[in-house]
Amino acid sequence: MRQLTLGFIGALSVCGATLVWAQVEQSADVDTAGNIELAQAAGDEALAAYDAVLRQLSGLVVYNELRQRQIDNQIQEIEDVRQSIEQVPAIEQQIPPLLVRMVEGLEDFIALDLPFLSDERADGLAELQNVMESTDLSVADKMRRVLDAWAIENEYGRSVAAYQTQLDIDGSGNVRGVDLLRIGRIALIYQTNDDEAVTGAWDPARNQWVELGNEHRNSVRQAVRMARSQIAPEIVLVPVPPPAQ
Repeated sequence: MRQLTLGFIGALSVCGATLVWAQVEQSADVDTAGNIELAQAAGDEALAAYDAVLRQLSGLVVYNELRQRQIDNQIQEIEDVRQSIEQVPAIEQQIPPLLVRMVEGLEDFIALDLPFLSDERADGLAELQNVMESTDLSVADKMRRVLDAWAIENEYGRSVAAYQTQLDIDGSGNVRGVDLLRIGRIALIYQTNDDEAVTGAWDPARNQWVELGNEHRNSVRQAVRMARSQIAPEIVLVPVPPPAQ
């Protein structure tokens, strides 16, 4: 009986040990699976962080290339400015002769142009020549004056105007009051403002005033009124002399 009891106790011990070992193995399997899941999650997180770093690095590379190109452009601009500064004395020496030639060219241009606003243009040219000889004005001021004068002359070629003046029509010294119509630089037409209403135009080929027929009287009178904004603009036929050869 004692031996049977001891054997039963031994069997129970073996069974208990086996059961405990099985529980330990099961717990180890659970721990291993959990560790694998944790390791996989940590790996995924590290991979995502690595991808983010790669994207950031790629953006920094593009940004640095752009900044380097900007720096290179700024270096080139600095070099261009430096060269321009070195050339300033030479340019300053060339500007006064250029302005003198521009004034002389303007004088020749006015002399060859249609004879309108003769006194005003002559006075402006004389003033410009005085400006060139002045020691109180800078080169920049002189250049501005010359460019303004050329701009005014250029505007004459794109505008239509009419004004009253005195003309020696036939060259006899008999000055008469006229309405002078200027159409750009292609026509200069006069009409006396007395009862006779003589109409004529400047003939560049003969370099003199020529009288026109009475058939142009009304159209010229209408064009004069339009140039003075006295009536609404409309199409009118006016005589245009051929250009000088």
